[in-house]
Amino acid sequence: RLMFVGNSHTYQPKELGGVPQAVARLTAALGCGQLDVFSVVQGGADLLDLREQFETTLQAATVVWDTFVLQVGCGADPSNRAAIEHVLQEGYAPLLLQAAGPDV
Repeated sequence: RLMFVGNSHTYQPKELGGVPQAVARLTAALGCGQLDVFSVVQGGADLLDLREQFETTLQAATVVWDTFVLQVGCGADPSNRAAIEHVLQEGYAPLLLQAAGPDV
């Protein structure tokens, strides 16, 4: 199971299912079986904006996740770097460890 978190760079082009569905189709085409992909996306958002939705999605899930893809988005802007680093360390890291299950 693979979860993508990001903005429009992650979910565009919508008619193709964005990056998540492109990865799932590529995996199937390579004969690797069906890949379950999920996403938490919002146009113009960055990880600061998506943390609460990400947490809600994880809490509602009854699965163990294999991989997460976090799109930094606006975090590349030097003025946002400290805030992004903080939310990654204090907001996302504990959630990612919990969601990955006890074997991590």
